[in-house]
Amino acid sequence: MQLYRLMGILVLLLRQERLTIPQLAERFEVSPRTIRRDIESLCKAGVPVSTAQGYGGGVFIAPEYRLEPSLFTREELGLVLAGVQGMGSVFSPVQAQGVLEKLGGEGAQGEISIDLSAFDPAGLSRQVEMLSAAIREGRLVSFHYFAPSGESLRKVEPHRLLYRLSAWYLLGFCRERQDFRTFKLARITGLETLEEGFSPRTVPPERMDFQAYFRQEGIVLRALFAPEAAYRLVEEYGEGCFSPWGDGRLLLERRFVRYENLREWVLGFGAQAEVLEPPNLREDLRRQAENLLALYGKGTASCPVPDDILEAERKCIIMKVESRCGLLCSQCSYREPMNCPGCVKMDRPFWGESCPVKSCCQEKSFDHCGQCGQFPCELLRQFAYDKQQGDGGKRIETCREWQKEGV
Repeated sequence: MQLYRLMGILVLLLRQERLTIPQLAERFEVSPRTIRRDIESLCKAGVPVSTAQGYGGGVFIAPEYRLEPSLFTREELGLVLAGVQGMGSVFSPVQAQGVLEKLGGEGAQGEISIDLSAFDPAGLSRQVEMLSAAIREGRLVSFHYFAPSGESLRKVEPHRLLYRLSAWYLLGFCRERQDFRTFKLARITGLETLEEGFSPRTVPPERMDFQAYFRQEGIVLRALFAPEAAYRLVEEYGEGCFSPWGDGRLLLERRFVRYENLREWVLGFGAQAEVLEPPNLREDLRRQAENLLALYGKGTASCPVPDDILEAERKCIIMKVESRCGLLCSQCSYREPMNCPGCVKMDRPFWGESCPVKSCCQEKSFDHCGQCGQFPCELLRQFAYDKQQGDGGKRIETCREWQKEGV
């Protein structure tokens, strides 16, 4: 126990400039006398631990100190170096290199290599660094979040970054929902750190239990899978997740929390999966198959329509006002998944409480922005040329077309 406590004290002193003996005693749940003996042991091991009396004093280690590899066994040092190098794949490589130098493992190549990055390493590193700084400084963050239920703008008090099930998450207190929520970083865009600060809140223990979500009551799937799908079943749910069926197929019985996740997962196997239960999922998959057959059953689509007719068709589309800002809803990829009828027919957009462009246009009793004497205004330009959600000004041109046609 003493060895682990010594290592814990050493890591804390390397991470923070100085700590008092009472703080260390409380942290490790021992007496101040025990901490003093531990500090003497560290000094005997060659660690330059110093103490300062008075206000602002405490225990500290000289900044130039490098951790001697002899304090670790070969296996322990290998694990520490692998962890540090792995964090270097997300955080600043310069920071990771500084830690490696202090550990005396610069340039070391162990038997374990960890990469915590994602498909967009630069974007993930930026998010992680911004959120880490916001957590340390106690500042709010805002972002656009894509969830299965739709899109929304969020303002969050960030509390902790989590790496779970091969993905990065942010645990924070959502001001909109007035509760702690977990956000997947891969679904966050437009991340900004705000000037507004916040007071730390106590995180409920159940929110720290990441596996609690999967222990909820859900839907039991019973399905038969082709032998060719065995590698995916083992990869996702481990050895022993299925049992052999009489005809050579594999029987999987597993609980899913959300029906939407269950349906999407089964659809990913195509004809390699046959659902036995639940019955409503069988019916749902049958309808999906009919839709796919209707879409692809006629072979390769061709377009023999002359260009002049296509131009007339395009004019008809332009003539139809589908939004206030000029966005062509018929060409929007979110229309069908979100069942969106267009903002002209909605009180508020599906992705948030309000849209400033829509509200402005309706307050002036206009059908679209092209009817306004200030068109194109700065607000519309910001929407049209937004780096994350803009369309490079296409919606402005559409409003201009509506304006010319007198729509």
